[in-house]
Amino acid sequence: MLRSRIISVIFLVAMVVAVVGFVKEYWPIIVPMIVGLLFFIVKIYGSLFISSNFYLNALCSGDRGGNLVALTFDDGPTPGGTDRVLQILKEKNVKATFFCIGKNVAIAESLLKQIDADGHLVGNHSFNHGKWFDLQSHEKMHEELKKTDEVISSAINKRPKLFRPPYGVTNPNLAKAVDGQYQTIGWSVRSFDTASKDRERTWKRVTKKLRGGDIVLFHDRCEITIELLPKFIDHVSNAGLKIVPLDQLLKLKPYA
Repeated sequence: MLRSRIISVIFLVAMVVAVVGFVKEYWPIIVPMIVGLLFFIVKIYGSLFISSNFYLNALCSGDRGGNLVALTFDDGPTPGGTDRVLQILKEKNVKATFFCIGKNVAIAESLLKQIDADGHLVGNHSFNHGKWFDLQSHEKMHEELKKTDEVISSAINKRPKLFRPPYGVTNPNLAKAVDGQYQTIGWSVRSFDTASKDRERTWKRVTKKLRGGDIVLFHDRCEITIELLPKFIDHVSNAGLKIVPLDQLLKLKPYA
């Protein structure tokens, strides 16, 4: 929130100066209008790009000087998707991190238990992952996070400290909901696998600039990811990189 507050103060001062200049007829009305528009654009950018750390601190990469990268999967557990991803990871002897939706855990608890039993990490990805999640009050957001913690803890007896916001969108209400109880996790490589139908384009997107410290975002419910995953894991190894869970990459504790 510090970055957001500082920028808000800067724009407030600029707006006051612009309005005074307009009132005293130094500048035309377009000047305060431009200041207001710029402020709006900056706020939107801060909300949509988690790596901006505009409203809260999100870890989006690890040590750039090393050779470690992390695989993360959002939106599970999903029968027919997560189980296939787990099988690939087991065959390749790779550990990953799964940011799970609470309502999915509630109906696929056995898959969550398998994620944990296979040595992967589990993170919080809200309970409903609804379209209007970001328009909720901070109390409602916090309630979703706690409810997800409860279903995860009930299944594997571990309470996640890692949280990834739905859609990667942040705002002041989410900052209040997280309030130091979670470490927010972003990404540095995004597959866009939920929207992509082009395997070659997706492949280039996740491999073109891959380097040490990257956190790669996939979704374990996406067929295109399941198809590309074995090849991607081999590519990482051939590039001299090593896939590790987030706690190793970021040197943090994944559970409370």
